[in-house]
Amino acid sequence: MKMACSLDLTPGGLSPELVILAQLAAIRAGDLPGAAAFNLLGPGLQTSTSISSVSFQAVLHSPAFRPVLQHRHVALQAAATASSRRFVQLVELGGPMRAQFVWDMRMHASGSWMTSAIVPVSSP
Repeated sequence: MKMACSLDLTPGGLSPELVILAQLAAIRAGDLPGAAAFNLLGPGLQTSTSISSVSFQAVLHSPAFRPVLQHRHVALQAAATASSRRFVQLVELGGPMRAQFVWDMRMHASGSWMTSAIVPVSSP
């Protein structure tokens, strides 16, 4: 059963950590379109590790990102505030496969935190 994940991302509404957890909750619930709604798309953010709504599901089904799809446990590890509009979070995912990823978060013009990239650090 798929569940929709609908959150209000108004300015100041969610911290970057809560956005990461909400995105992972949507993925765990099988709501990949809902999870993709947390992705920031825009000029200067489309790099080889950026996530676009078009490729998000394909990326998640690739071997390097399989632990994201199959995670059962989330542990937020080290974090850094790169600027007032950029936040980087190390996330450890547990489940059938254990892996670490870096979530690169950017603040949208609306003041909402959005995911600009998810980068594998270690995977099985």
